[in-house]
Amino acid sequence: MNYVQQPVKVEWGYDVIGEKALHNGSPNKTTHFQHHPSEETKLVIKILELAGVIIQDPGLIKFADGEEAKKTQQEKQ
Repeated sequence: MNYVQQPVKVEWGYDVIGEKALHNGSPNKTTHFQHHPSEETKLVIKILELAGVIIQDPGLIKFADGEEAKKTQQEKQ
């Protein structure tokens, strides 16, 4: 039997120090998002790709795109 579960609401706890929000990782304030273990690689690659866009690092973006293409190719085989 398969079922689809409604994910819990993601909340990342933070404290404001000197007008800057700083992540504190407190279990009382933080709820991490849920994902299936098979999605972990894809998730990490996507995060790297987005991080490359944010820091404007073309090498990082190219690496993430290449890894995603390799994974897609492997899934097709």
